[in-house]
Amino acid sequence: MERKQNKRNNQFIAIKNEISGITLIALVITTIFSYDEKLKSSNNNGFLLQTI
Repeated sequence: MERKQNKRNNQFIAIKNEISGITLIALVITTIFSYDEKLKSSNNNGFLLQTI
């Protein structure tokens, strides 16, 4: 019984870490696009995405 619980906990932790990683990547991408749009609207070239 305890083994099954440990296995479930390990699976839960693995899934939680995956979701956290995906969320962090999404946040970074959103920030980059938001910053690039802000630069474009301020009459600058959107250089940030052009250099990537």
